Amino acid sequence: NLYLSFFDDETTSKKKDIHETLSSVNDINERIAYLRAITISKLIEQCSSNFSKSYDQIMSGQPVKPLIDQMEGTSAKAMDEIRKVSVNQVYNHSKVVEIEIAGFTIIGELLDIFTSAVLEPTKPISKKALRLIPEQYLAESSDNYSKVMAVVDYISGMTDIYALETYQLFKGIKLPSL
Repeated sequence: NLYLSFFDDETTSKKKDIHETLSSVNDINERIAYLRAITISKLIEQCSSNFSKSYDQIMSGQPVKPLIDQMEGTSAKAMDEIRKVSVNQVYNHSKVVEIEIAGFTIIGELLDIFTSAVLEPTKPISKKALRLIPEQYLAESSDNYSKVMAVVDYISGMTDIYALETYQLFKGIKLPSL
C-alpha cells in the first residue's frame, strides 16, 4: 500500500497501532480516509521540520528545494513511488488523456473564433461572435495585443461546462433551444 510505505521507518508499536485501526474499520472508504489522514499528518510534520531547517535561507530570499522534495528515507521513497503511480495510472489514464485532448481542442477553437472576431470585426461571422462576448471584455482598444488579451480573459473565465456548451453550439454538435 502506498500510504503504508510512509510508515516503514516507524516503531513496531506505531505500525501495530496503524494495522489495528485498519483492521477495526470495515468500510474501505473509511480505511482509505484514515490512511490518507495519517499520511498527510506525517507529511505536514516533515515539511514543518524541513521549513525549520531551511528557515534562515527562506527568510533571506535564498532559493531552497521545495519542502516536500527535502524529505529523506522512507518518506522520500514513498513520495517517489506515489509520483510514479500518479503519472502512470492517473495523469496518463486514457480517460484523463481523452478529456485533456478535448479541453485543448475546445480552448483552441474558442480562441480561434473569438480572436478572429476581435481582430477582423467587419466580417459577418465576426459581428455575430462579438455579440456573444460580454461588454466588459470588449473595451475600446486599437492595439491587437489588448484585444487578444481580452479574449483570453473571457475564455479563461469560462467554466468547463460553459466552454464545452459554447464549443458544441459553434460546431453544430448541439443546437440552442429556442
